[in-house]
Amino acid sequence: MEGWTELCDMIVENPNKLWENLIWICRECPQPITARVSRSQLNAVLSVARIISSNVDTAENHGKSVVLDFFQTLDKSFHRSFWPYSFTLKSISAFYCSFLGYVSCLFGTKVSELRWDEIMSSGDSDLDPEICRAFLVAISQNFPSIQPSDGGDRLTAILLHQFTQKEVAYLEHDTIESLEQQEIAFKLITHILGKVNVDSKLHLHVRSIAKKHLQSMPAFLKQEPVLKSIVNAKMYVYQAAAKMEIESLLSLETDGRKKIVLEALTLLLDAADACLKSVWRKMKTCEELFGSLLSGIAKLAVATGGQPLRLFLFRLKPMVLAVVCVQSVRNQGIIYESVCKLSCEIIESVWDKDRALLDTFILGLASIIREKNDYEDQVGREKEVPPVQLLADICVAVKKSEVADMIFPFLIESLEEGDASTPLSLQLQLLDAVSRIATLGVETSYRQTVALMIRGYYSQISTGGSVERKTSAPKSRTEYVETLAAGFLTIASGLMNTKLRADYLHRLLSLCSDVGLTSESRSKGNGADLLGPLLPAVAEICSDVDPTSNVEPSLLKLFRNLWFYIALFGLAPPILKPRPVGGPYMWNTQWSLAVQRISQGTPPLVS
Repeated sequence: MEGWTELCDMIVENPNKLWENLIWICRECPQPITARVSRSQLNAVLSVARIISSNVDTAENHGKSVVLDFFQTLDKSFHRSFWPYSFTLKSISAFYCSFLGYVSCLFGTKVSELRWDEIMSSGDSDLDPEICRAFLVAISQNFPSIQPSDGGDRLTAILLHQFTQKEVAYLEHDTIESLEQQEIAFKLITHILGKVNVDSKLHLHVRSIAKKHLQSMPAFLKQEPVLKSIVNAKMYVYQAAAKMEIESLLSLETDGRKKIVLEALTLLLDAADACLKSVWRKMKTCEELFGSLLSGIAKLAVATGGQPLRLFLFRLKPMVLAVVCVQSVRNQGIIYESVCKLSCEIIESVWDKDRALLDTFILGLASIIREKNDYEDQVGREKEVPPVQLLADICVAVKKSEVADMIFPFLIESLEEGDASTPLSLQLQLLDAVSRIATLGVETSYRQTVALMIRGYYSQISTGGSVERKTSAPKSRTEYVETLAAGFLTIASGLMNTKLRADYLHRLLSLCSDVGLTSESRSKGNGADLLGPLLPAVAEICSDVDPTSNVEPSLLKLFRNLWFYIALFGLAPPILKPRPVGGPYMWNTQWSLAVQRISQGTPPLVS
């Protein structure tokens, strides 16, 4: 198939010169009367479909004609005798997915001509049930563009009749096969609702089925673990049902739908909340279900506006806090990513529509940081972890100075007013957060952050190693220094404002001079362990410097001081090979690499 693909790309790039090649490929396609197709013929069909999907064809539309002929004989493909002997079910599924992916925007009018009744009930017909299912999965992922005249009502009625008439079953009565059938049916109905208006009675029927599934979801999510395969299949059904419900609501007339949307939103939000409290909340399918619910709810709330949007943001805040609590115990996962992405999308979507409502939501999250004092003293209940990282992620992602101006004061205030009761872990989170926000180039937050970080770093020497009297243990001191150093590098790497980068270069070099001078004057300890961590950030910001240009005398003096202390503390010699000895030249490899980069941006130290 690789050779066919290359030929397709050549034809698409040069259709006027290679149109004869397209005609040749068309001749290689199976004829309508073909009993069993060959692998080569199927490759030819896919190639032609690929080409015409790029709006390339001959003047006589040979490509579209061939693909349309094949599409009209798809019913034959539901028999095993149609396919090459060497084709496995996996090969058949791959063909359907590729073919429908190419032609989904071209032949929507032909969808209703398929033998849907037999495809849906393949177990009661002469069609191969496994092949029919492979086709249904493929078309649920690549549904054609249909028009109101293309039989949307008929197809919806068939889907409802075949799979969704029964009441929502208890878990033990469900089988993998029946659950997969429901999922496919719901996905297909969702596609139809998104493309055409269906009969009002069918519309109500669809909503009633989706509602029953969503109502049963919280109870199911509380059950003790059973077969994992059943749980996963059930999660996919719930996800498909929720999408079907949301699409059905979006397809309603705008006038008078707010009351219906409010009722549905409450149900959907309860379902999302149940995911966070479920015994299966760590399963990937449950995380995906939560993310899908939240995304759909947001889409519906933003599209409706007013009270539904206020309800959504009101319910979203405790969910965000619950996610932060759960995800703080382990690595950030799908649920955290879903909440972060959703929050950013909400800000972008609502920014010009209801700014006051949005400000209330953002400030409500940020204000929780002030309640950190009892963070590690909470007994008998789940810890309310401040959403520090999430707020920083949102700020950096949306890149709006107004959002940074709302969030940053809470973060910097907590750092400046922190005392011995502030947990070190929270301090480190706050330092990381403000350094990332500083990269946005908002002058106030940049200057406050850099001033605080420089003060905190210098305090490692001036106070004899304690972190402004907050932490004195060696491990705590090391973590604090490493976090500050990482923050300096974050700013040096992410800050784009030219004026602020020049300011940052001066500030970092001044800090290096102060660290070197103070370390040199102290009778114990070596300055390398404090100057070394700063070097990667200095190297990054020095990449701005043109060593051949004229440099201000004050800046030149700072470079001289830096090199003096690099030499004094034994940081200059690069580590070329591992050595079996210790000593002042066995420092971190990253520091030595940073020294090399600094040398490339250093102006002549003497004239």
